[in-house]
Amino acid sequence: MADRSTYGWVLEDAVGVACCITVVAGIDSDEALRRFGADTSRPLDPSVEADDAEAYGWSISVAAAPGGVVAVEPNGFQGSREDVLLRVAGNSVAASVFWNVNDDNSFVAVRDGAVVVDVDMYDFLDADDADVLNDLALPAALRALCIQAAEVDESPWPTGLAMAETFTGVAIPRDAVVELTALYPLPQR
Repeated sequence: MADRSTYGWVLEDAVGVACCITVVAGIDSDEALRRFGADTSRPLDPSVEADDAEAYGWSISVAAAPGGVVAVEPNGFQGSREDVLLRVAGNSVAASVFWNVNDDNSFVAVRDGAVVVDVDMYDFLDADDADVLNDLALPAALRALCIQAAEVDESPWPTGLAMAETFTGVAIPRDAVVELTALYPLPQR
């Protein structure tokens, strides 16, 4: 099981008021970009995206990680959509952590072509209540992380990332999220 404290950097490094981080096991960066539908013919400048989230609309950066890939959508959410996550995962395993400035958020995980869990991460903060924890219907491996989030009672994003690692087996390197090297446009759907 991953440790939520490993991902405290997501708060400290001010990843952004809106972001979607998707972890996919068993594929490479090129395949992830293809499955997301990214336009790899025209790379975008990540420094412009960082300065002006509206400059490009939806975009994605994908970085290799041991055992899979980490996809980052600054100010985006495509990876949090069940249909997109299922397509990107294929017959493998994937998880997505999404939040925005309007307090919309989700943790979504899929395996073998089926959605395993799709929950609001703010519910993690009330997971010390047995009824809330049962309503979340999390796989056993993720329940302990959810209970820890309730004990700490702070932003659930580090917990979501730890859950994504635990579910997929792919650790999320800080640099893959904070130091974007290339961005590619995503279709506007």
